[in-house]
Amino acid sequence: MSGVRAVGVISFLVVLVGAVSVAVIAGFNSLITGDESIRLAWERLQDVQGERAALMADIILVMDPDSLPAAELEEWRRARSELGAATDIGEEVNVQHDADRAFDRLLAAVREAVAADDEDKAGDALSRFGEISRRLGVARRLYNEEVGRYRRLLGRIPTRWLAGAFGFENFPEYD
Repeated sequence: MSGVRAVGVISFLVVLVGAVSVAVIAGFNSLITGDESIRLAWERLQDVQGERAALMADIILVMDPDSLPAAELEEWRRARSELGAATDIGEEVNVQHDADRAFDRLLAAVREAVAADDEDKAGDALSRFGEISRRLGVARRLYNEEVGRYRRLLGRIPTRWLAGAFGFENFPEYD
């Protein structure tokens, strides 16, 4: 009888170790997938940000240099240059917030300058900002949805432990 009992205990332990192993592997894979999804969503968002910056650069090129808002332009250029110095997505999100605020101030100043000069050269490009703003809103929403899924994943055991053990970062939302 004791031989049967030993086999039963060993079988139970093998099943238990197997179940824990499957849970750990599934949790680790979920963390990797979530991390990659967030990074991809952030890259897409940055692509739209790049299009917006290129459109602004095009507008600036066709404007009369004397009508350019120098302070706002310099603030925007400085904020954009800081994006390249960010070391991770969390830092990039914070720097991007500053760049967005600088961009909004520059856009308002450029719109005023274009309206004051009654230039049609920049008017077409300015009208395209509406479409880019819509696409930027969609990209921002998708990024934040991925961050939300990832945070829910981090709230579960064993993924919370795995994230801490393997150094997975917690990503900020981008408002």
